Amino acid sequence: MVLASDAVHYWANIEERNPFPAADVMGALEGFAIVEGLADGPSHIIPGHDPAVLARFPPLRGNIDIVRVDLAPRVG
Repeated sequence: MVLASDAVHYWANIEERNPFPAADVMGALEGFAIVEGLADGPSHIIPGHDPAVLARFPPLRGNIDIVRVDLAPRVG
């Protein structure tokens, strides 16, 4: 599992090879490749700022702002 933080703001950024507006676009694209090399696959990359993280992973004890990324993503 790679918690990508600022290296990948949203899943769409890495999936579409369209980095979040940054001063160094080529560096961001290289960063995507590094993140992908560290992860076991695309489902093992957690972007740092995508609100969809809260919808894809189960909450911690019902807390809507904290999710369990150690568990499988929700299906659907």
